[in-house]
Amino acid sequence: MASSTKRAPLRLIAGVAGAATIIVAFTATVSAQSGSDFLNNIDPLFAGVVAHPGNLDNTIAYAASAAAHGDIESAISTYEQLRFYNPRLAATRYQLGVLYYQLGSYAQARGYLQTALQMPDVTPELRQKIEDLLELVDKKLQPDQFSGFAQTGVRYQSNASLGAGSQTVLASGGTLNNNFVAKSDWNWFGTVGLNYLHDFQTQTGETFEASVIAYDAQQFSLHQFDIVSLNFAPVRVLRFRRATSTA
Repeated sequence: MASSTKRAPLRLIAGVAGAATIIVAFTATVSAQSGSDFLNNIDPLFAGVVAHPGNLDNTIAYAASAAAHGDIESAISTYEQLRFYNPRLAATRYQLGVLYYQLGSYAQARGYLQTALQMPDVTPELRQKIEDLLELVDKKLQPDQFSGFAQTGVRYQSNASLGAGSQTVLASGGTLNNNFVAKSDWNWFGTVGLNYLHDFQTQTGETFEASVIAYDAQQFSLHQFDIVSLNFAPVRVLRFRRATSTA
């Protein structure tokens, strides 16, 4: 009994020593790989930002890459870092406006775009881009939004009646009645679509949307094939989460 009691502490000491050996070995393996190599294995662009946070080129490259891959949140945080190091860059504020516009946070986008116009380095080309996007943002900020399209034209149809060929022979051996053979004709057609969207301007971003599409085709001669169509698209209530930040 005494011998068993003495062995228990020995087993505990051996277990602790084994765990310590594993930890030391793991630490040695990690130490053998430099911090730079470790970051490069994750993302070379991100490694450049971490290693040289003040390097403008590295940060811009990583932000553009994140935005191109759909990681808008990472792109925003990176451009915010650029703004911290140089708050007077118009291009940085413009990119933040673009990203917040993509997120549906139109008020935030407008704030960044307006301040971008006040930066001393804004070029005429960039100013035009900012003003064009501001126009879209202002439309999005309206609670009631209408959009639509219209298309019209004249076309020639070689088989407006959708009939069979004039030489078609019936099973009985007779020929097809001329009233049912293919006939050509001209027609005028027009399509109009209207979309209505109401933004409830809530924090969670609910919107109400409804659409209507009308189509009309009038034949010049074969009026029995005129087409008039009116379709209502399903009414939808959309929900999305708006991002918030400060410009």
